[in-house]
Amino acid sequence: MVRFAVIALVTLSFSSCYKHYRITIGLSQTIAGYYNIYPSIEVDIAAVPASLADEIKAAGVEAYFAPGGALRTEVIPHTLRFSEEITAPVTLNYRDMEWKKWVRKKPEKLLIIVNLPYSEEMKAADKRMLTLDIKERFIQWEDIYFEISPTQIAEVRVKPVDPREPEARFIQTNK
Repeated sequence: MVRFAVIALVTLSFSSCYKHYRITIGLSQTIAGYYNIYPSIEVDIAAVPASLADEIKAAGVEAYFAPGGALRTEVIPHTLRFSEEITAPVTLNYRDMEWKKWVRKKPEKLLIIVNLPYSEEMKAADKRMLTLDIKERFIQWEDIYFEISPTQIAEVRVKPVDPREPEARFIQTNK
């Protein structure tokens, strides 16, 4: 009976809290070859209500990243940056201050938006923005990984590594 009460208490405490994620984003091995350089890239992460996620998706990546854009200001994003000098994966930790700001807005969606140049390859489907449902994730604290390729950002299963260190990728996948 005590065991059941403990399990019920833990389940209730998890269901009433918002989930936080440790999000690590890295560059793919192919990105420098595609652009002939490691491009300057911004990636915004934000937890938002579903209605705001729908509004941002309808506006599109260019409108979102437009100078002085109101949507970007409204979401209070955590921005990660990559460049020729910064190629190692970057992480938003689950204890970072942005999570406290986002939770006040009762988020339902987690947005990951990458400011990659638009290309003709994106005509059919623009994959520079991901919208993840926060409620679909089961555990309270979770590590999730993303990789930026030349035309998209995608969730991956293995923690990204610096593309300038290909031997690290080999070691990572064989652990």
